[in-house]
Amino acid sequence: MKHLRWLSVLAAATAVTAAACDRGANPEPQTELPAAEAGAMDNDILALIIEMQEIEQTLGPLHTQALEDEGLSRQLESIQGTVESALREADPALLARADQLQARLIAAQEAGDLATFQTLAAEAQSVHDSIQVLQTEILERPEIRTSIEEFEAAHRARVIELDPSAKALLDRADAIMAELEHHLGH
Repeated sequence: MKHLRWLSVLAAATAVTAAACDRGANPEPQTELPAAEAGAMDNDILALIIEMQEIEQTLGPLHTQALEDEGLSRQLESIQGTVESALREADPALLARADQLQARLIAAQEAGDLATFQTLAAEAQSVHDSIQVLQTEILERPEIRTSIEEFEAAHRARVIELDPSAKALLDRADAIMAELEHHLGH
């Protein structure tokens, strides 16, 4: 769930950063905090996000190498298959629409039809957002959440087995996640 939490926190932090950019154009703060305090919090969040991205970049090759383990890759494929099946069961029309849009987007792009492509892209974004909401609900199901947590524990153990010094970075990433969740109210 940590990678999923990271994506969720990153999305929330992106919204905070965008709000900070908006405040730059509009001097009225978007929160109840004084502008200076809100700006300092935005800078703190941004610094944490940058540090987290650096950690993820450093650990990236180890994450990839750990996934070469057949047991881990099977475990991940199983989770992905379960989530995909649950999505198809929950809203088959939504996923069918996504597939249709993808095919039509490719056709519009190949035909050089920019107007149709832009219209379809906007619709595809809306469908994608709906799928994301549904996927988030599915990922919170106890049996799926448990599978993800088991996979993450095994993956973490494998990364540390490959490079024991990675434990410090993984621990720091966990601390950053907790701090970001605290700042962003997750």
